[in-house]
Amino acid sequence: MKFKICLSDAPLLLSYIIFPIVMFGTGLLELKIPRQWLDVSWVMLFLVSSTVVLASKKQFNFVGYLNSTVYIFYILLFMFLMNGLMYALSGNYINIYPLLLEAKLLFYLLFSIVWFMSFGGVNIRYIPVYGAILGIVIIVGLVVGSIERGYISRSVGSGEINYDAMLLLLAFVASIYSKERVRVIYLWLIFLGLLATMSRTMILSLLVIVFIFEKRISLFSKLLLMCVGMAVVMYSFYVRDLEFTLDSLDRYWMWYSAMQLLVNLDPVILFGAFPAGGLPVIIPEPLEWLWGHQAEGWGVEGIFSFQYHAFWLRLFLTWGIVGCIIFTGLLIYFYKIGDAIVRPVAIIIILAGFTMGVFYISNAAIVIWLLVLSALKSKYLHRYKI
Repeated sequence: MKFKICLSDAPLLLSYIIFPIVMFGTGLLELKIPRQWLDVSWVMLFLVSSTVVLASKKQFNFVGYLNSTVYIFYILLFMFLMNGLMYALSGNYINIYPLLLEAKLLFYLLFSIVWFMSFGGVNIRYIPVYGAILGIVIIVGLVVGSIERGYISRSVGSGEINYDAMLLLLAFVASIYSKERVRVIYLWLIFLGLLATMSRTMILSLLVIVFIFEKRISLFSKLLLMCVGMAVVMYSFYVRDLEFTLDSLDRYWMWYSAMQLLVNLDPVILFGAFPAGGLPVIIPEPLEWLWGHQAEGWGVEGIFSFQYHAFWLRLFLTWGIVGCIIFTGLLIYFYKIGDAIVRPVAIIIILAGFTMGVFYISNAAIVIWLLVLSALKSKYLHRYKI
């Protein structure tokens, strides 16, 4: 496989190489730069792709999978605007920062649709190369950090190591189910990089993917992989000095807090609450310091959707049960019509969504959308020989 950098792969280049290297390098130099520069880059690329779409004279073929994605965008946008209209008419104060953070889901989806229309998606066959380079960055980070601390420590990566882990798991899936032969060294760099992140959610997701989808690996190898993965997960608790107590499980308490709205049949559970205002939730005691510290740091009062981190919780709180049903339907549809790459990715989205932002993550959301759309396009072209 001959690797080359294409304009259509700019999102991959930015997420897998430029962003992590810049953030890791500036971290080593003790230079603090805001992560938001990545979103500024997405806006600039969005303007480029929008210009290409507007200047193009070709007729776009909105096949089923792309139509479904566009419809989901319009439905979520309509619900978002309707909630915003009702919130504005009530005369409540609008908190801009939480509003922008929740609107990221819509922007990343729109960006992916427009980019796909402009350049036809990304080259999936090159993702293993990008993943291997990111794996090297993560491994180097682990080595440097371990030397500084005197013990095997967790790599810092781009600053949000769990997000890097998601990119590596996507690259791993793209590698093992690639239609072209992938060099073994790429697979090892991606795999070792994933272990170096010590991301519990992503390592467990890897084990689920291997056990469900991979038929070429023997049961003994799967069990060996499980032992290695679980050992890394257990070590991650030790190296981060995490306790095995219920009070230390912040994600559990976030789910507990959000589910109280469902138990109490709060009106927001159906269509969600506009993210510019605080949520009518009770703060669990184990989260008082965390959420209070976050609110103080961001200069806001109250509890907002973005503080729940998990994708499914944020989707539920902003778009309600209706939004969750719509998104789940889209994932089921993708799984049904998808190929060997799309189906594992759908499982990753579902599992990661219980603890991570997924489609709210700056350096992963667009990669996920473009990977799915590009894989579906490849299957569609092959099936109908277009």
